[in-house]
Amino acid sequence: MTLRRRMIVVSVEIRGVSKKFGKVEALKGIDLFIRSGEFFAILGPSGCGKTTLLRIIAGLEKPSTGRVFFDGVDVTGYPAEYRNVAMVFQFYALYPTTVYENIALPLKSRKYKGKEIYERVRKISEVVGLSDKLNLHVNKLSVADKQRVALARAMAREPNLYLLDEPLTILDPVSRIIMRSELKRVQRELGQTVIYVTHDQVEALTLADRIAVMSFGRVEQVGEPDAIYNNPVNTYVGWFLGEPGMNFIDVQVSGEGLAIGGSAIYVNRDMAAVLRKKGFDRVLLGFRGENAIVSRHSGGGGVSFASRVSVIEFLGTRYIITLEAGGQEFKVVMDTKRFEELSPKVGEEVYVRIRDSYIRLYDPEGRIIELSEGDK
Repeated sequence: MTLRRRMIVVSVEIRGVSKKFGKVEALKGIDLFIRSGEFFAILGPSGCGKTTLLRIIAGLEKPSTGRVFFDGVDVTGYPAEYRNVAMVFQFYALYPTTVYENIALPLKSRKYKGKEIYERVRKISEVVGLSDKLNLHVNKLSVADKQRVALARAMAREPNLYLLDEPLTILDPVSRIIMRSELKRVQRELGQTVIYVTHDQVEALTLADRIAVMSFGRVEQVGEPDAIYNNPVNTYVGWFLGEPGMNFIDVQVSGEGLAIGGSAIYVNRDMAAVLRKKGFDRVLLGFRGENAIVSRHSGGGGVSFASRVSVIEFLGTRYIITLEAGGQEFKVVMDTKRFEELSPKVGEEVYVRIRDSYIRLYDPEGRIIELSEGDK
């Protein structure tokens, strides 16, 4: 017997979904398509509407406007019990009995026979790493193992769709890292569609095939993790993803190039000319901290400017250096080898260089400015 028996893998389409609670508009015209068999993350801060969206997909909430489709079938009016979805929550809410009984209860409620229940519980427990704990009472389990039981119980229901709402939040940092890899492995084993809600951008980047970044009830960007990370469509997405998030420096545009706080910086002059032609006299210069090169000398191509070291943070395998230029602070990331070679000190002047290919430009409202390859 395999875990894929009776399972149907579904796609999910959310079309024009809005949700109001009184005068509060929690969701504002959401359009999404989750592919069949995809691990899809919905990422955003608390209060952005991601859990409300998950509950609408599950059938626990009705949208104020819009429709929900499973494999092209409109399920908007279907109650939760007819959608065959399984939810795993932040708080596992287990039955006060053994691991085996917790996993077996959904099967018993569906009138499975004893031998089939035993075989399926045994197989599921192998997948989630609970084979040697089936006879233990759940009160004797670690928090991570309790979450494994919750996941196994959801798997036992043979759902068409898994909805996971912040399932790793209550775990300690070490258990969270372990469970991240286990979740991905289990999803590949099942081949099922998973929609995963989280506020943790590391979880989204490491687990998901694609990510939808949400803010204030809207979807800001949808894409594969590397595409969203490297090419955020606005400053919100750039800031929200990354540790640290993307830097954004306010720069002035002139016929001579770009300037920070009135001080000219080296930059491709063709780029500045294109920005002027597009009508910009100010833009936001966006770049990731790990893509900045810190040195004692200016020049070398790309954007180069002087800055002063204000804070140094040691994170084991890397350093995060807070720098200041033209009254604006930003962060760069240095590995330990490069840091030891440079040995920067707080208060010292250094030069920062970013290659053209790593530069992203945004208008004053925070929207990306699209430049063709010939413009850069």
